[in-house]
Amino acid sequence: MNPFKIILVILIVVLVGGGVALATGAWNPGWNPFKPSPEHVIQQMIKKMAEVETASSEGEIYFEVKEADSSQSISISMALEADSDATDPENPKSDTEMDLGLSYAMEGLSLNFTVGLQAITIGQTFYLNITSIPGIPAETKEELAAMGLDFNQLVNQWIKIDEESLKAFYEAMGMDSADVEKAFGQNEKYQEMGEELSKELMVLMEKRTPDLLSVEALSDTEIEGVDVYHYKAVLDKEGVKTVIPEVIEIFEEPLFAILEEQYGITITEDMKKEWEDSKEEKLAELDEGIDELFEKTGEVSAELWIGKEDYYLYKIKSEKAIDFGEFESVEPMIISFGLDLNFSNFNQPMTIDAPLEYKGFDEIFLPIIEMMMLQSMMMPPGGLEPDTVQPPLYPMLFLSPLTMTPSSEPIPEESWSQLLRASLLGVPF
Repeated sequence: MNPFKIILVILIVVLVGGGVALATGAWNPGWNPFKPSPEHVIQQMIKKMAEVETASSEGEIYFEVKEADSSQSISISMALEADSDATDPENPKSDTEMDLGLSYAMEGLSLNFTVGLQAITIGQTFYLNITSIPGIPAETKEELAAMGLDFNQLVNQWIKIDEESLKAFYEAMGMDSADVEKAFGQNEKYQEMGEELSKELMVLMEKRTPDLLSVEALSDTEIEGVDVYHYKAVLDKEGVKTVIPEVIEIFEEPLFAILEEQYGITITEDMKKEWEDSKEEKLAELDEGIDELFEKTGEVSAELWIGKEDYYLYKIKSEKAIDFGEFESVEPMIISFGLDLNFSNFNQPMTIDAPLEYKGFDEIFLPIIEMMMLQSMMMPPGGLEPDTVQPPLYPMLFLSPLTMTPSSEPIPEESWSQLLRASLLGVPF
């Protein structure tokens, strides 16, 4: 055979085979002309994530406010692991473990503590477990226990918060339990409304992704053995301005309904017409505000890691610091926030059950409140003055924190310091 023909056949095989490999993704270099555009991938991701029924997430979220001209700052951080199951839309479930941190700093003072929590939600029933609390001195714990706030009864104790336990609490406190029933009824209605709004927003975001985001493709990688696209998505100012009117249109009627039902504001046809007539002017003002916001805050972006085969979002990371000193009529401060979240177990079977042992909200908090109220009754007229008041002169009701039985004996002198301590902690005497 002619050597030229042999070379030609080989070249055709290579080109055809390479084209097939590129088109099918079997070979996927960065310059692959058949590779889907970043905008298309993100659109598919939004669509697929809206269809997810079960998933796991883990990561960190933080928020910090710092005064620009001082060392004073406060920050909240949360490290979490969560499972969610929405296979039954009428009975969504979630199980979340988190470490909630709070830090406060000012000149000469710094406070830091972390509370461990686990929360389970099944439908409208909420279970809370305080798994750990900050190190509190034993003396302070004893003094708080004397007021009825026994941390040993709160830590590693599941607390059930539902309509029944809240009704019992309201009734015991002399409040109208009908408010609880109304709140739960509204919550169910608003939850359904929120789900419908979420679907509409997801459809809008999917459709308008090319307008909303400017996307840069970074190096592809893998997460837990899954091949993923890696993008940097930057919010586009002009895109935001064009999408805002559509978002407002989605929320208009639900907002009117909430104003009427929740706040008793009757939305008349004249009010709706007035809103329509002024909408164009208000949107123009909003556009000016968006221009200023983008000019002074700079780029708002997030990194996304999206599965090549399934288009699920496997990771999102973002952080931003905003100097409000750039804005007029705003106290100079710097607000920082960020998140780093990973997602997995998409549409995998999950088991989320209510804890077997728990106490109702009323069982936990009614004794604490009753104890505090009794402690307030123990205060002599005119307030507590240990230097001038002689305790034996006041034959008052003394409630032993150990036996919880009344006694006609005068309050021992050592208890006066506890009452003073209690008053400093905010007990209403």
